[in-house]
Amino acid sequence: MSSTAAHPIYARLAQLFQERAFAPCLAQAQAHVAQHAQDAMAWGWVVRSAFALGNGTQALRAAQRVCALVPGDAQAWTTLGDVRRHLGQLDEALVVFQHALQLVSAVAPPTGQSQAVLAVLSNKVGDVLYTQGQFEQAHKAFAQAVHLAPRFGQAWFHLGIAHMALGQYAEAQPPLAQALAHGHPPAQVQSALGAVFMELGAHRQAHAALSQALSLQPEDTMVLNNLSIASQNLGLLAEAEALIRRKLALLEHDVSGWINLGNVLRAQGRPGEAAAAFDRAMSLEPGNVTALIAMGLQAHESQALASARRYLSDAVASPSASPAQKLDAMVELASLHATLGEHEGAEALFMQVLAARPRERKYWSKWLFALNNHPHKSPQQIMAQYQAFESHCFAPVPQPVANPLPAQGIEMAMSRRLHIGYVSADFTQHAVRHFLLPLLAHHDRSRFEVSAFANMSGPTEVLPAYQGMAEHWHFIKGMTDQEVAELVRASGVDVLVDLSGQTGGNRLDVFALKPAPVAVSWMGFGSTTGLSAIDYFLTDRHAVPAQDSAYFAETPWRLDRPYLAYRPAPGMGDPGPLPALANGHVTFASLSRSIRFNDGLLDAWAQLLARVPGSVLLLDSKNMGDADLVHQTQARFAARGIAAERIQCGFRSPPWDVLRGVDISLDCFPHNSGTTLFESLYMAVPYVTLSGRPGVGRLGAAILHGVGRPEWVAHTVQEYVDKAVALASDLPRLAQVRASLRDEMGASPLMDEAGFARSVEEAYTCMLESRGQGVRAESGFWPDAAMR
Repeated sequence: MSSTAAHPIYARLAQLFQERAFAPCLAQAQAHVAQHAQDAMAWGWVVRSAFALGNGTQALRAAQRVCALVPGDAQAWTTLGDVRRHLGQLDEALVVFQHALQLVSAVAPPTGQSQAVLAVLSNKVGDVLYTQGQFEQAHKAFAQAVHLAPRFGQAWFHLGIAHMALGQYAEAQPPLAQALAHGHPPAQVQSALGAVFMELGAHRQAHAALSQALSLQPEDTMVLNNLSIASQNLGLLAEAEALIRRKLALLEHDVSGWINLGNVLRAQGRPGEAAAAFDRAMSLEPGNVTALIAMGLQAHESQALASARRYLSDAVASPSASPAQKLDAMVELASLHATLGEHEGAEALFMQVLAARPRERKYWSKWLFALNNHPHKSPQQIMAQYQAFESHCFAPVPQPVANPLPAQGIEMAMSRRLHIGYVSADFTQHAVRHFLLPLLAHHDRSRFEVSAFANMSGPTEVLPAYQGMAEHWHFIKGMTDQEVAELVRASGVDVLVDLSGQTGGNRLDVFALKPAPVAVSWMGFGSTTGLSAIDYFLTDRHAVPAQDSAYFAETPWRLDRPYLAYRPAPGMGDPGPLPALANGHVTFASLSRSIRFNDGLLDAWAQLLARVPGSVLLLDSKNMGDADLVHQTQARFAARGIAAERIQCGFRSPPWDVLRGVDISLDCFPHNSGTTLFESLYMAVPYVTLSGRPGVGRLGAAILHGVGRPEWVAHTVQEYVDKAVALASDLPRLAQVRASLRDEMGASPLMDEAGFARSVEEAYTCMLESRGQGVRAESGFWPDAAMR
């Protein structure tokens, strides 16, 4: 900005401004321009001082005057743009900045100084475009700024933020690193990097970056909030709670803070406190969609199912819900429908969500879990959904046949201990322990090296019974899939075993990266993962007969014995005598969750109760803690002619005393029950099962074949009812079963832990050999002895 002649007042105005005496500076500048109306330099001091005092309107008028006096001065137009940007006049500011760009661009030849000015202006243009939500155009402007001035830290920062706004989180990292290297305030950069890492699932890096940001700005509430979330993602729940409480101490009325606190408390198993936090959020902002979803989840977990339906339905219907919030609410509402046995309603919601977000893994897992329980789906329809899941969520995986292990690699592997890696989030009190502990405890350590890749935050979460069961523990919660895959490769794992399937905490994305020569899925899900990158599904011929192979993305590998060995929980006690002898009536029971109850199953149970006079049906599960669901269930039986008093509902955990009062257990169909079937047999309670749906519908039959009681396996609904009636009609025979069944189970392959371990180890060895041949063997039974 220029003036025709220097005036002594300029030095005085500069000194006042430097001393932050903005009001005297403004007054003297105004007095001067009243006498010298054409002095653009003095008008510039009016702009600066008025702007510093927050008088945007006065600054705007003065800036416009400067531009009128020196229309070719790019700095004057830049200042005008800054004022308009400050006043929120974004369209006008954009026009002004672009005009300044044109003025500077017209300078020929370009100089280093003009390049720097162009960079600053491009950055300002990008800032306005970003604020307007024009992220693509903003990205181009920021990219131009850093091209012109490669050491411009703020422009690099803005470029990284633009990538984030476009959902390009991996691409955001390099610009943010450049911003840090070129002097942009590190607290801002580390905070942004933390957000990037969280989106990428790199929760450990997120925690590190946000911790550094917080050390620089200890009262930054956004950083406190995000670091709390990162801590929760790592399972550091006490730390997460402390951080969010620090935020709430600074911002007592922060709605998101109360919601996050509720989420942390819910994760810690403190439902009452969590509900209070959510209520506080709702009192501050009634109808907050995030709070409604959180309250719906809390109510679902607490078995307040009617309340869960209300909260989630309100979230779905809320006009203020963002598209992402609406989809999240719809998914949770769909899962609730499935819990209540409303499978058609669940399917309709899931289909809407997956049509909108076909690549969202968490949505697919919830849908596939519900789908396995859908009573009216054919195996072909179910498999088609698993195939759709893989096609949407994973790039095509090369078939293993095209990538055999080098013979030398096989020979080397066979000359040393084979390294087995188990991947799970459930090295805890989870029911998986009843089947995993028998295998880990009996691995032949002279032949096998064992690693646990625990999707957990650290050793304190591991059930003590697992201590010493693996030679190497790797805690992978918060690590990216690529990081875990590299860890598996670096560890030299030969066979990597998935123990989760599509259940919570799974790391199927790691398996998709093929980090080990052989990948196996076993035990945790009962059905295919849908992921063809996993070579084998470890099973047996009763759980997955040959005709069911087409319904697995993996190749079934069938052991010549049951594919599970069971270790009972301590303290289960003796089964006791047959209850019917003292009660005078037969007690049937199912300890399965309500998602497996459907009209066909209830029809069979009602027919059974009608044919066994005086009998009662005990339904004991967590879901039956909901009074409304109990009433609805009894009403469904009443509509079938069974009085409500014959349907006894409740929830007791552990269920050993419940089973001591049961004469006959009833398996569910088309999705069988799980661990409760083993528990029934161990408590000497026989059960009847219907073998039907591939995978999840044949578990009950596989267990009964393992214990040597195939006569309790039915293949039609009528046969299911008839077999249960026959058991109930011969109390002396049922009493004999009661007296002998635990011993039968103890002597069966179902509790032969060492024999099971040897069989699985042989399977692992043969799997690795089969990969050396470049094939997937159809089962554990080799077709040609020469292949060995």
